[in-house]
Amino acid sequence: MNWEPSMDPYELRESIGENLEETCQHGDKAFPCAGYRDHYRRGREGYPWHWHDEWEIAFVEQGQVRAQVNGEQHLLGPGEGIFINRRVLHAFSLEGNGEVWMPNLLFLPSLLYGTQESVFWKKYMEPLLLAPEFSHVILRKEEGWQTQMLERMREAFEIMTQESYGYEFRVRERLSEMLLLLCEHREELAVF
Repeated sequence: MNWEPSMDPYELRESIGENLEETCQHGDKAFPCAGYRDHYRRGREGYPWHWHDEWEIAFVEQGQVRAQVNGEQHLLGPGEGIFINRRVLHAFSLEGNGEVWMPNLLFLPSLLYGTQESVFWKKYMEPLLLAPEFSHVILRKEEGWQTQMLERMREAFEIMTQESYGYEFRVRERLSEMLLLLCEHREELAVF
């Protein structure tokens, strides 16, 4: 199973090493993608600084989250989200007194590009992955293409939770659509 409905972010804390690398495997070699529904509340207010080789995309269903990425802080409310590049230091914390529900997907970029000989790597993923100035994108409801990314994220997460026959194809399709949106709006991101 690649969806962890009961996974508590605090259980994953054990996998953060001294260099802040999160060493647990998200998904498996056959399908390197996993979904989590983080739940932050009083006494469990967030997830500490860490980084990993996977891309991460998350959106807030309920509450407010403070996303910290490379020293920047962003407040995310319901319907907003974030895309975080691989190997980027980040943390999440509860903002306010309520509860937060925040679905997220972590996946290795190779799930989308296959091999480094592919057009998907050379033309699209390599420039994105290796751009030192590209650490993350805040996804707001007011921006059309970002709304599309958030919708693809919601769809991918729902497909992961259902795990119906062929779900891997459908999840990969939604993730590919999200990455294509990022590539199409690269000038706005000031990368490439």
